[in-house]
Amino acid sequence: MATRIRLSRKGRCHLPQYRVVVADKRSPRDGKFLAQIGTYDPTAAPAVIKFDVDAVMDWLSRGALPSDTVRSLLKQAGIWAKFEAKRKGQDVSSFELQPKPARKRKPRLGEKALKRIEAKKAEAEAAAAPKAEEAPAAEEAQA
Repeated sequence: MATRIRLSRKGRCHLPQYRVVVADKRSPRDGKFLAQIGTYDPTAAPAVIKFDVDAVMDWLSRGALPSDTVRSLLKQAGIWAKFEAKRKGQDVSSFELQPKPARKRKPRLGEKALKRIEAKKAEAEAAAAPKAEEAPAAEEAQA
């Protein structure tokens, strides 16, 4: 039986929460599964990723293949590095998980917002420019 480590969706409309499950690859997304080995909540401010590390390592060593999304979650949690080290024959008994820090994303702005920002910058520069010109004139008047 070919097993996959994948996400099973829970939660209500527009508020997803996922279970990380081990399932037969032929079973439906939210159908039967063999084991639940973690959870993933993408709606939290920094996304919450929890794994049972021993269970994940056990299933990976048995040959369960993670989906692309689960593989990226395992990399973020630092478990994938531990599995790679174990697969290469290194001693992982004292291996410490080093999760990747969360990325800070810049907001993507539309054309209108970018034009508005440019206009505000131009106004600020225009307002600052006459003050710079008035200051030398005031100094000359005093001299």
